[in-house]
Amino acid sequence: MSHGMLGNSWARRYMILDSLSLKYFKKKGDDKPLFDCPMTEILSIVDQRRQQSQTEFHLELKPGFKGYKGKQVLKLRTASPREFEDWFEDIDAVLEVYLTM
Repeated sequence: MSHGMLGNSWARRYMILDSLSLKYFKKKGDDKPLFDCPMTEILSIVDQRRQQSQTEFHLELKPGFKGYKGKQVLKLRTASPREFEDWFEDIDAVLEVYLTM
């Protein structure tokens, strides 16, 4: 999956989703994640296929996460539409648990 934070600068990253967090690493096999976002810090997942590309979605993060002020959005893009469906459904399912608590 690719990750982009500033403009159109995309970088391929290795991602791991579990019931507690979404982590991304520079490459598969790295020990320390570049980014570790607890699921409790994610407000929503937004499908961006119509607005951006056929494989992009955004995660809206809580204000103040990692010391940032205001709204923060993590932009993610998958390599294929099939991969998009898998990631979107999996993240949405984990989020559903936290949002209904």
